[in-house]
Amino acid sequence: MGGMLQQTVMSRGYAPAAVKSIADRLSGHMAGLSSTILSNHNNTATEQPIYEPLYYDATTWPKHWGTADIKHILRKHLTGPTVTPSYESLAALHKMGDTKSLTQLLSSFVKPPAPTEVDGVDYLAKHVNNVLDSPMMELQDRHGNLTALDAALSTHSRTTETRNVAFCSSPRGTGKSQFIKWLVFMKRLDAMKCGRVIVRCCDKTAHDSTDRKRPTWIAQVLEDRALTQARKFHAQQSDATSTAAGLCELIRTHVEAVTGASQELSHYCDPQTAYATWMSETTRHFKIPKDKSNVDPLIILDTCEILSEHDHKSLVHKHSGKPYTLLEAFCLAVPAPHSILAIGCNAQIDASDPQYSSQTNATNVGPLLPLSEQGGRKAHSESWKSNIDARMIVPLHNLTGGVPRLLRLAHMKQPQTMSLASRSLNSFSRYFEVYSAAARSQYPVQPAWLSQAYTCLLVSSTKAKVNGSDIIPVNPLWKDSTKSLTYAEATTMSMGSYDPNTKCFMVAPITFGDIVVTKPNAPILPSQLHPLLDADVVARCGMYSDAERAKLFMNSFLYAVYARYLLARWENNSSAWVSLAKVFHGAVPSDQMSLLERYEVNIANGVRTDAKQQHRLSNETTTMINTATCRGESITLHCRDRRHKKVTFTALLRSDGFVAHRVADRILLAERYQTVELAELACLDGNKKMKHIIEVKSSAMCNVGWLFPAHE
Repeated sequence: MGGMLQQTVMSRGYAPAAVKSIADRLSGHMAGLSSTILSNHNNTATEQPIYEPLYYDATTWPKHWGTADIKHILRKHLTGPTVTPSYESLAALHKMGDTKSLTQLLSSFVKPPAPTEVDGVDYLAKHVNNVLDSPMMELQDRHGNLTALDAALSTHSRTTETRNVAFCSSPRGTGKSQFIKWLVFMKRLDAMKCGRVIVRCCDKTAHDSTDRKRPTWIAQVLEDRALTQARKFHAQQSDATSTAAGLCELIRTHVEAVTGASQELSHYCDPQTAYATWMSETTRHFKIPKDKSNVDPLIILDTCEILSEHDHKSLVHKHSGKPYTLLEAFCLAVPAPHSILAIGCNAQIDASDPQYSSQTNATNVGPLLPLSEQGGRKAHSESWKSNIDARMIVPLHNLTGGVPRLLRLAHMKQPQTMSLASRSLNSFSRYFEVYSAAARSQYPVQPAWLSQAYTCLLVSSTKAKVNGSDIIPVNPLWKDSTKSLTYAEATTMSMGSYDPNTKCFMVAPITFGDIVVTKPNAPILPSQLHPLLDADVVARCGMYSDAERAKLFMNSFLYAVYARYLLARWENNSSAWVSLAKVFHGAVPSDQMSLLERYEVNIANGVRTDAKQQHRLSNETTTMINTATCRGESITLHCRDRRHKKVTFTALLRSDGFVAHRVADRILLAERYQTVELAELACLDGNKKMKHIIEVKSSAMCNVGWLFPAHE
């Protein structure tokens, strides 16, 4: 009899050593087995367990259990679908009370018990790409987004007819994954601990190479993407939806992972049933009290651009005729009144559709904007606990535009085991080259969109105001009539960030060095707007005199004026004359803009910065620099009065801080730190009289005011 059992057990795939030990013990018990089983059966017919049986602990099993009972408790917890234990042998061992042998066998084919509480840190590390920082790390300049998101997901905002859909679209490197981790630990930790929060990185799941018999949830959702024209008609005739099936599979695999129990597909046949099973299974496993609050189910998806870049094969927004994206369809598959958060570089939801909004409470929690200078300071000291030379904070913030990923990159260890951020300005150049190359590799500019990316840099560098829906104007010499792009669309390609409140588009200069501008005849090089992108300037960083720094500042300001001119001209290429008000828009008091609107400027021939060049051409801006002092510098602008277009004059921008003398028919600007005074002088009846003085903030159209000596 022992030999037969040994063969039976070995045929099931158990370890030989374990099989021999068990078989020996079985042989010693055979003589009294029949009477023991009969006796136990008669004595325990009415016996009830005093505690819940545990699949992994045979000592908790009721004594009367037989083959069917053991099979029932183990079937959801087997290590794989191909594992087939000999339930008859297990039942025999159980009846004999051979707990040691039974436990030895159980450990070889059942999963270890699931924890009684989900470890948030481990869970997020498994399902989110960013594993560098703790979820508990304080984030800077993000409390407004967190408050808006918490309100959008609040149960108080729900009705039984609508689901909550919160979405956040933000470029790469703005801290989206870390924001998710922070949200969970700040606002949803209790729900996470009891399995009620699902977090998935779509990109990570899509590239999961694990061998599966069933497709992943995202693979099922992608089955609903719009097909080729030849197959589209057939797809539209089908009522079957893979999107709902993908949602059900996401929930099923999550519940299986956190409870350790295999889940029947029939219990996840549709979203409503899947949610009900999710709730009941987590309640059972984690013993969630009925009155426990803040444990509502929540799904969080990261890198949602994988879904938003595909149209749904049949669902269409009736108000616009545009197809739903797969992301919109997936969010709509979540049954009311539950919630979902979608985050990604392009995680947009069309909340303007009346039909869609009638079924969802869709809330845009806003982009995660670059950090302010103060936010950057606190991030270095409080969040990242990093050492940084105090004098490096401002120039580093200017170069990175406050993008968190690029600020962190500055702490990347060089071969000398030192980072750019930890060094002083005097040793800046030795680390800058490696850092700038690394930054450009993080944000490569697509050649097909270089013209638009270049314009975005000019807009960012001059703080020009734009609307997200505006078409990006491009250099007419580079223009491809088949392509157009809005600033909002540019953010989805991570060309920069857009703040809808300030109407500013922001590009990190460090990602756009001169080497990136491969187009011919670029009117302005990035280093002319941002001196620290120039290798020669970097080589002398920390060694400049006040006069030299003033010269760098004035040259940058000069090119900012020229960039503003180009942006205005590219919007309407019919004339080389551009409104002076457009060039200085946002940099002068609004009540004095009407004066500038009377004049136009033409600097189509570009910029000259040769201090020794005395010859001035019309249609040219020239800066005359006194290298010994910042006084006496001037910039000329070729202007005309819109009412008298045949009469042109030279407007003079002065940097000596005061109006030294009157100049007939000229506009005079006196440059001061962060301020430019604009004075119009006109000849009346042969008498030269000053009529107006206008104050212009250079900081409103130039990013390098920190270079000016007075900044310190």
